[in-house]
Amino acid sequence: MFKRILLAYDGSEPAHKAFDECLEMARRFAAELTIITVVRPPDYADDIGGEFQHELGKLRAQACAAGAASPMVHVRVGNDTAEQIIAAAEECEADLIVTGQRRPARLQRWRSVERTVLKSARCAVLVVR
Repeated sequence: MFKRILLAYDGSEPAHKAFDECLEMARRFAAELTIITVVRPPDYADDIGGEFQHELGKLRAQACAAGAASPMVHVRVGNDTAEQIIAAAEECEADLIVTGQRRPARLQRWRSVERTVLKSARCAVLVVR
């Protein structure tokens, strides 16, 4: 049974499927849900992660409407996405990290992120296809 679930969200279709899976698990286990997205630091002053703030707000509202407790949402800034995901999981004491699986031809960087999280996380990891 999981008490704290962390969703690594990037706005992709696999991430949406992972979100749906997280909602079901959060309801089933009465677990706390934290949703993060990781953005790279900009070269100049900018609204860091601003494009994701609206999307994360919609996810929070959708989770509440589905009967899950209101999730915490965070935009993390860093060049190493896997490191940011693992650090966030440790900070919120997650029992489970959930991410969507990217298609092989798309964003090889994310596939590397999945492997690193799977190898380095101190908790269970679920990659949703």
